[in-house]
Amino acid sequence: MNIDILIVDDDYLTILYMKEMLMVLGCEVQCANSAQMALEILTKNQIDLIISDVNMPETDGLEFFLQIQKLHPLLADNFILISSNVCEEQMKEIKELQLSLYQKPLSLVTLTKIVAKNFGSDLLEGSKSKFNKL
Repeated sequence: MNIDILIVDDDYLTILYMKEMLMVLGCEVQCANSAQMALEILTKNQIDLIISDVNMPETDGLEFFLQIQKLHPLLADNFILISSNVCEEQMKEIKELQLSLYQKPLSLVTLTKIVAKNFGSDLLEGSKSKFNKL
């Protein structure tokens, strides 16, 4: 199963870290350091899952999600938020939008669970041999 994931985060090290882990799982990974760049990637690539930081300059992760709802409504169901900290107002909006939020940094186990939750447990079975090689 080939899963195409888009990571959106303004922190280069977070992108690099998550990309490496997702590639270990056999995922194809695209990366963007802003919502605008992510929207450009979406015009040229088929993406199955978006993992976006909440706190980014210009357009934050919540605003980006609202854009995805309008422009790519089917993809909105496969939109995950990550953050090292969110304020009370952001948390309220995340709950209202019924989005999943995960604390940064994400472990390989957490990323595996996120992908498996969205695309089935087959990924977990296929990943066992990859984990053993690490």
